[in-house]
Amino acid sequence: MKRLFLFTCLATTLLACSDNDEVYYPVTQQLQQALYDLYPEAQDVEWGSTVGYLVADFVLPATDLLYAEAEAWFTPSAVWQMTSRDITYSSLPEAVTRAFELSAYGAATVEDVERIDRLDAMTIYVITIDRTRQPDISVFYTAEGVLIEELQEDGYDDFRRYLPSTLPTQIAAYLTRNYPTATVLALERRKGATEVDVLDGRQVRQIYFDAMNRWGLTRTELQQSELPALITLAIDNLYREYTIDDAALIDSPDGEYYLIEVESSAGQSTLRISTEGEVL
Repeated sequence: MKRLFLFTCLATTLLACSDNDEVYYPVTQQLQQALYDLYPEAQDVEWGSTVGYLVADFVLPATDLLYAEAEAWFTPSAVWQMTSRDITYSSLPEAVTRAFELSAYGAATVEDVERIDRLDAMTIYVITIDRTRQPDISVFYTAEGVLIEELQEDGYDDFRRYLPSTLPTQIAAYLTRNYPTATVLALERRKGATEVDVLDGRQVRQIYFDAMNRWGLTRTELQQSELPALITLAIDNLYREYTIDDAALIDSPDGEYYLIEVESSAGQSTLRISTEGEVL
């Protein structure tokens, strides 16, 4: 369980301390009651805050673990939004363990396993892998074993991008038109732009919008086995021996192309290849 912005507030009035000096929310009786209504066995509770949310950091008794660390996110009006908590590897859904063990990380040492429960949204499972002399890496799965993302711990923030969010009207309308059956996984706003991650069937798509909520680009993550033969042939023509580290189909206003990150004896390279197999 990662701890990045929670601090115990030592003050005569119970407040939630913040990672932002300008944000302090009172920990009201209503808020504390909301936590204990959900988790009556919560112990060692500490409250923290970030813009728009209060976060309870606590411990739960566990059958398979000595204890289970947890974080529960609430609005200032005490509406629960999300909880992440430690679980055991053996308690993962079978589809998740199967997908993980068939992945490139299947033989790695598992350091931590967490479950993320969210208001009116699907549960997400996170497996953190210990890597010697490299940053740990976390892999995120749906209960059906679909890989959502991989994240190195040195770039780790927290789970806030998975908080339930209300989409701007223009973005919601775009998704309804173009991906009517997709489920929103995460939303993140950075420097005026918005990234919305959706699960479309079993495909994960990262869809980017500008500050005016206009569509700018869609990135669809692909497994190597999903690449067309003419794309792998184009890579073969450049590199005799290579490993594909990452592959995606990019849809932009200028058209579609494949973005491939490869590693070979020549080093690491990023390739842009047209849908006709031409290296751009």
